Amino acid sequence: MQLPFAPPRSMIHPAAAPLGGTRSAPMDCTETELTLTADDGVALAARRFDPVGDPVGAVVIHGAVATPRRYYDRFARWLATQGFTVLAEDGLSDLGSLDIDQALLVNIGDEVKAGQPLVVTEAMKMEHTLTAPRDGRVAELLCRVGDQVPEGAELLRIESE
Repeated sequence: MQLPFAPPRSMIHPAAAPLGGTRSAPMDCTETELTLTADDGVALAARRFDPVGDPVGAVVIHGAVATPRRYYDRFARWLATQGFTVLAEDGLSDLGSLDIDQALLVNIGDEVKAGQPLVVTEAMKMEHTLTAPRDGRVAELLCRVGDQVPEGAELLRIESE
């Protein structure tokens, strides 16, 4: 594939492969799982890909919002085999936490039907509506509007009728 432009020569490290090519001797790479902690304490999942031998440069890949974890790994590995050290950041570790910032749509004692919306949450700037898995009565609310809860946390309890 031909690019519609050529990067300036000053941007290409002499040891790097030409566009679309490979180094004379393909290299293996090592991969290390990392957890980075942001200033606000939020854990960010990342991986570091290191070439065998001295690196020719470094690349940081910051994934787009809602991009699946490890989406850029294949590209990061290729860069590492070309001699670059790569940090591939996935964003929130395992989706981090949910913000119960939108609405609790039920109260303790409410009768609910399977599929009825219960809670509206926000994670990674996407809104999610959680629904009742079965008919029953809301026995307990385990979160409040504004809470941040870890993925998989129980938000409320429904007793069967």
